[in-house]
This record gives sequence, C-alpha cells and structure tokens, in this order.
Amino acid sequence: MDFKIFTNALGLSSNKESSTPLIKKKEESSDVVYEERKEILTWNSEVVGSTIPKRYKSAILIIGTLLLIYLILNRDAVLVVLILSLVFLYGILNSTNKNTYTYKIYNNGIDYFGTFYTWDKFRFYFFFTDKNIIGIDTVDIAPGRLYIYFNPEDREKIDNILSVKLDKALVVPKNYLDKIVDKIKPYIDLSER
Repeated sequence: MDFKIFTNALGLSSNKESSTPLIKKKEESSDVVYEERKEILTWNSEVVGSTIPKRYKSAILIIGTLLLIYLILNRDAVLVVLILSLVFLYGILNSTNKNTYTYKIYNNGIDYFGTFYTWDKFRFYFFFTDKNIIGIDTVDIAPGRLYIYFNPEDREKIDNILSVKLDKALVVPKNYLDKIVDKIKPYIDLSER
C-alpha cells in the first residue's frame, strides 16, 4: 500500500526541498567500501527516569481514590480496570530509576542498541537545545529518528565526528506529529471566554 497518497492529502509529504537549515557535511560522499569496522568513539550515558514530585503524589492519590470509588459505585468496571492497569504500568515503567546506555560510533556507521546503521541510512543530525540528546533523522520510515543521549563533556567530540559524515540541522526539525498538530491548532480554540 502506498502511504504517499495519504501523506500528500494531509500535507505531510516533503515533496519540496526541506525547509530545515543545514550545515553541509565536511566530507563529500564517496563509494568507498570499508573493509574493517573501526571504532571511533564510545561513551556511556546514564539516563534518569522521570518521577512525580511528592507534593503532587498525595493529591493524585486522593483524587484517584475518589474517582475509583465513584466509578465503583456507578458499576463502571471497565474504567476501573483501565485506571488500575495504567497505575500498574506506570509503576512498572518507573521502577528502574537509572539506565546506562552505551553508544558507539564507527568509521562506517553507528551502533544504536545493537542495531548497526551505516552513514547512508541517515539524513542529518541535530542537538536538542534544552537536553543532552542528539537527534538523527533516518532515511527509512521506521525508525524515523534516533535519539542518542550524551554526556556534556562529549558534545564537541561527537559534533566533530558527525559533522564529517552527516549534515547538521541548525534547528530542531518538525516530524510528522508536529506537522499534524500545527495543521489542527488553528481549528482548536483553547482560550478562556
């Protein structure tokens, strides 16, 4: 099935040249086939899971308990099960506080969680302004973007390596979800009257 028809209808296709300002890569693309994979840079990054502040936990607990009692009295078992399953899922996802990720950059690509991506699978990279995260847009639909955490002291080294192999976006580009929200936003009035 050709999804291009749907994305054209929604105005999400990028038929024209990208409007994201780019800095071109320093090395011109060549058809050199690397015989041996050489590791250029490896780093570990610790990512802390999100937590709810204590002052909000008690308020959420009280409101949630009252809502559950109301739903039980109204015999709405489906919503009770749904809310309890969401609470359980939240508890499971936040049970690990700190995760350590290992990233490796090679001469012919990047190892991302055990999957190796060659340089020709990437379009460009960019740095998020408020976080220590690099976004790398891929050519393929899935995954459309890779998110790589880094330590602040490694930023310059990573930027120097990636600028040789990939184009660098000066601003964080919008993905398809951002474009959908921008299309819907004029029709939704969130102002108070």
